[in-house]
Amino acid sequence: MEGRYEFDGKKPVAMAGGKNLQAIMISSLNSALGTRLRGSSCRALRPEAGLATIGNANVPWTAEALSVRVILKLPTAGIEVPVVELCEGLDFPDP
Repeated sequence: MEGRYEFDGKKPVAMAGGKNLQAIMISSLNSALGTRLRGSSCRALRPEAGLATIGNANVPWTAEALSVRVILKLPTAGIEVPVVELCEGLDFPDP
């Protein structure tokens, strides 16, 4: 398949290009993960890398709106990332 796709839980869906705020938050998340994973056997990859699973693993996908009070928890990697850390210095438009 050409282009960028994401898995919606059932099938690949074409992705639109990210907006600046989204791109900055993704970059911040990647940096935060990279820092927390340093010295381990895990690596933080950019979204373009896609998702790797072992065999025919069924990956449950969920989506939710996040507030700056939320902490993203990745228990299998033993790390947590406060969402507020990903939003530092960003000006969000009024809803």
